Amino acid sequence: MVAVGPGASDFVTEVSTITKKHAPLNVKNWKDISEDDKENIVSKVLDTFDIDESEHNRDVILETSRRLYRNHRTRLHSHYKKFETNEQALENKPDEVDEDDWAYLVNYFSSPEYKAMSERNKSNKAKQVINHICGRKSFQAISYDARDPETGKEPNFQDLWQMTHMKNSGEWIDGAREVHLKVQEATSEILQDINEDVDEDQIINEAFQSIVGKRTGYCRGLGVGIKPTRGKSSALNQELASEREKRHDIEMKLKEVEAQLQEERDKREEMATQFEETQRQLEERMEKQLEEKLAHIFFRMNPFTAGQFSSVRNNAAYHDHRVESTSNICAQRETMEASTTLRREGRDKVRRFN
Repeated sequence: MVAVGPGASDFVTEVSTITKKHAPLNVKNWKDISEDDKENIVSKVLDTFDIDESEHNRDVILETSRRLYRNHRTRLHSHYKKFETNEQALENKPDEVDEDDWAYLVNYFSSPEYKAMSERNKSNKAKQVINHICGRKSFQAISYDARDPETGKEPNFQDLWQMTHMKNSGEWIDGAREVHLKVQEATSEILQDINEDVDEDQIINEAFQSIVGKRTGYCRGLGVGIKPTRGKSSALNQELASEREKRHDIEMKLKEVEAQLQEERDKREEMATQFEETQRQLEERMEKQLEEKLAHIFFRMNPFTAGQFSSVRNNAAYHDHRVESTSNICAQRETMEASTTLRREGRDKVRRFN
């Protein structure tokens, strides 16, 4: 963690001054400094600034002092490398370092142990192929400045990655875009399964850390000060699993309802087919009965033609023959009525004659 917000620059300057005065240089690294010396640095800073003596503030002071102490030693090593021999280096002591501390550092900088460590650091630095656009401003300071003005919540790791690795033109730095896309791919399906109560930023942060990795005390890719998320992963995973199970149950129920609806549709289609078939059979039966009645009437009116009617009913011209037979029946009826009229008129004439 680092100091952020108004007054952060003054705070860092003061911590740097106090660290140079009270952090001994005759040790290999920050870890070898005694707890008493570290406590002294914290006390000096707390006395200088009107801040609470909370655990968080103490951690910020120590982390800032550690980083500044390391930077100071790096600059001293750069000064040491300007000279070809240790003797020349001893003769050109930096003004802010006393002779005993400088003698220790010259001896340590020239040791095989320090040279091996330096080579490892160079190798690790070369592997950091993704640069950023922040300059000297820390990622945590950028995160602090980008916090929500209403809630005070800082951006998630993916959004912070975009702020620190994408130019104003929208162009990504080096391979930063690939990291961004991997986080998107890892979270897209999960975010679809969660409800409104789940913190999306927590899921995104977990995915980001799983892709870029974690280091002790900070999240890789986001520099010192951005702490890895912890403590909620197990509960979050359980909640996500529960949400996926609920969604699966709902999908299964929907499929079951759809199957029932399809079964009902199939039954209705089968009933409609059966009804149409029954209606067709009934119409055929009624037509057959009508044909039989017509044949019977025709037989009674004209037995000879009825015989013909019976022989041609299976002929392809049956329909035309039936129409013709019906016409014959009507003609015979008219003939019979005319004959009856003539006989009636004849009887009337006979009566008048008598």
